[in-house]
Amino acid sequence: MDIALNFEEYMKPFMGSFQDLLTNVSKVDKELSKAMNEIQNIANLLEAQQFGSIESDRESLRIANFLATGDMKKDRLQDALDRMGNIQMQADFDAQMMGSGKGVTISDCLANIREFLDLKLEAITEIDVPAIAINENEPELSDTHSSDDSLTLHLDNGVRLELVRVPAGKFMMGSPSHEGNDDEHPQHQVNLQEFLIGKYPVTNAQWQAVMKTKGSANCDTKFRNDFQQPVVGVSWHEARAFCEKLSEQTGKHIKLPTEAEWEYAARGANQSKGFTYVGSNNRDDVAWYGDNSDGVTHSVGQKKPNELGIYDMSGNVWEWCLDEWHNSYVDKPETLKNNGNNPWGDISTNGSGNHSRALRGGSWYNSAGSCRTSYRSRVGACDLGNFFGFRICISFS
Repeated sequence: MDIALNFEEYMKPFMGSFQDLLTNVSKVDKELSKAMNEIQNIANLLEAQQFGSIESDRESLRIANFLATGDMKKDRLQDALDRMGNIQMQADFDAQMMGSGKGVTISDCLANIREFLDLKLEAITEIDVPAIAINENEPELSDTHSSDDSLTLHLDNGVRLELVRVPAGKFMMGSPSHEGNDDEHPQHQVNLQEFLIGKYPVTNAQWQAVMKTKGSANCDTKFRNDFQQPVVGVSWHEARAFCEKLSEQTGKHIKLPTEAEWEYAARGANQSKGFTYVGSNNRDDVAWYGDNSDGVTHSVGQKKPNELGIYDMSGNVWEWCLDEWHNSYVDKPETLKNNGNNPWGDISTNGSGNHSRALRGGSWYNSAGSCRTSYRSRVGACDLGNFFGFRICISFS
């Protein structure tokens, strides 16, 4: 069950004697949802205790587990606390909550929440954090709307990974001879079976929920200011490792998209309107690129989607594709033109091969031209640039 920081709903089944507290908490529920550092303060207190009174207090134990356990919860809350920037306020809070002595019990802490809620922490930076979950279950795939076109993987800690269904069909891949770059030629027809593709690039939150390590950890902190920024600094091998781990957890065949799947989805499949960029002829409507990004990635989903409801395929981050790099489509086998769901080239590596792999979509760093639907690029499979991210794909063929 997901908890969107609604303490009243969470505590009702077992709080009993704290009904008065619940009434007070409900009045500030909206404030709590915008101020994750408040919850971090409580979590810090709980973790600092010896938990001496918890064995005889199952209710307090459940609350303590909710607030203070789970690596991802701690990391989210700690990031929120780091943004406070006012150490004196933190000290004042600790003094008010802890008093002059040590060893405050969980029950004491809960009793003082009412007083805590009245504190005015003016230095708080508002952040948007995914909902926290009580139960960290294995991911599962389920419908999220009455429409069958959008599906969702439920990851740990209440994190979701949304997918969009791409219908079977055919399209002209690449650019006409008088347009684009040489590696986009010759333009050719490709047939594809139905597949699912990520609605957004994989985010820092999704990476952490699956891999249990911080997203974009090897990059400057500006690339991990928000859990909804796309994960970067990920090699082709690491992107595939994410897919393989998620496949194990879900029983689904999750992979990187082939170049054909990526371009077909980017063009809008059978809903395509022939846009130059993914979803528009106006690059600023759909893409974060060198001229408008301010030198950093942006939280996914802020620009307009394409015809299928897919976001950020133009700009923000380059996206790894499964295929080995080829300098043009001249030698593309007919079998792959007839089934674009299969990758072109050798993908059976030992995790360390550095053959060039295809990248699509452009990035926050590059020119607008690289955000065209047919534009292709490549780097070695081991490269870890802060331009490189990915989105997942589920093929049924």
